[in-house]
Amino acid sequence: MKAWLIAGIAGIFGSMSSLVLVGHAQSSKAPATVAYVSATRIFTESIHGRSEGARIQTLQQQRTADLRVKQQALDATRQELASANDAAAKSALQQKEIQQRTELERATQQATADVQALQREVNQDLLRRVKTALDDLMKTQNYQLVLNSDNTVLWSAPELDLTNALIGRLNGQ
Repeated sequence: MKAWLIAGIAGIFGSMSSLVLVGHAQSSKAPATVAYVSATRIFTESIHGRSEGARIQTLQQQRTADLRVKQQALDATRQELASANDAAAKSALQQKEIQQRTELERATQQATADVQALQREVNQDLLRRVKTALDDLMKTQNYQLVLNSDNTVLWSAPELDLTNALIGRLNGQ
């Protein structure tokens, strides 16, 4: 009977101590090893990101204006072609229309390539800057992994968001 009583007390004590340990483990959170940043916010809120975004937008507007002029010239040639009565004039206008259409298609492809090349250049430069700033920021933080919340994080505690700190570093604050 004495052995049974000792075993029962030991069992109760063991259960209680495991509850205490579980409660203690749940209440004292371990520091997070994963954090995240928003690349979109970095691009739209950092000084460098905004200026590079404006540079891309300016190039897009320039290329669009150039293409609009070429499209208007092509439309004018097509109108002339539709109202031409002389066979020689029609033939010359058809050749002009083919040349202008070809030039517009080539210019459209070139404009697209130019904007994409600038976007790649800007993205690579910004990524390099972000990596440098993150390397510097991680000297004062204890994270093992930083994710891009725009692509992979569905939910996280707000204190794991390093975006503001990273934007501050990028902006020299």
